[in-house]
Amino acid sequence: MRKDRWCQPFIAAALMSLYYYGPNNQKLRNLWQLIEKGVGNTYGDEWDGLTHITETWKTGGMFKDSNICKDTRWDNMDRTVSYLLYWIDKYMNDETGSKVGNGWDKVAKEYKNRGTLNSSLNIVLGITE
Repeated sequence: MRKDRWCQPFIAAALMSLYYYGPNNQKLRNLWQLIEKGVGNTYGDEWDGLTHITETWKTGGMFKDSNICKDTRWDNMDRTVSYLLYWIDKYMNDETGSKVGNGWDKVAKEYKNRGTLNSSLNIVLGITE
């Protein structure tokens, strides 16, 4: 694990996504490994969630400054964690996009009401969301 890649927004989003999708979800685990490596596919106009995350953390993207992406003040973390979770959800659902959609900045707050896809009852009943 590369500690220099892990900032507080990453840790918060990782914990929240692992709770929701489950710690044994291989697709999510692979995503976090790829995020840590900073890889992505910037060919084309429609990027996957991985590429949006890694490119934004390199350049600052819509946040204008990459330092904001690692900032721990709530007024920034509220947005950066939501951004991460928005694109993680898109990635997990095999969706691409050229920019964030409406409500992206509320995703972190909505996660607390989602529950988990990982509970034993959900798995037995085949409930996916």
